[in-house]
Amino acid sequence: LFFAITIITPNKYCYSQDVVIDGSIDRDSVLTGHTFNYDLNIRVPKGYIINWNEIKDTLSKSIEVISRSEVKEQPIDNSSDILSSQILTLTSFDTGHIEIPEIGIKYYQSAKDTATYTAYTDFMEIYVKPASIDTTIAYKPIKMPVKQNITFEETVPYFGGGIIIVALILLIVYFVKKSKNKGK
Repeated sequence: LFFAITIITPNKYCYSQDVVIDGSIDRDSVLTGHTFNYDLNIRVPKGYIINWNEIKDTLSKSIEVISRSEVKEQPIDNSSDILSSQILTLTSFDTGHIEIPEIGIKYYQSAKDTATYTAYTDFMEIYVKPASIDTTIAYKPIKMPVKQNITFEETVPYFGGGIIIVALILLIVYFVKKSKNKGK
């Protein structure tokens, strides 16, 4: 029975425990459009190569990656392992309970290794609160657009274009008259 379960289980659960990945968020709720940090840590044996470029600009249709910090590596005491970490700044414009999907980080056991392995974080959830509207304040009237004066910088392209068009017309008229005179 144990042998059958080991064969049937997907490959991502069959690897030995030499790579450990962990993800955590710095808060459990956030306002719509506000940012929060996702701390991503991966522990690998020394010599392993981690491909941090797998993280794109969105994690799902609801979670966007605003920025990524530099990857920090530090050795772990009493071990030949290294802890690599990166902080992702995320945001969401949807409201309600939003699921942060599992993030897969690819790694290689050495520079010469052609086989890629992937370690996954766990799913997480964050509550995105809608923007609050203060209904006690009286409505304000809609303001009409403010008329702005036209500046010199805005008119320069039109004057320049007009001068070029007039010059081309005069040049064409000159060449047409010159060609007619040659014909006589």
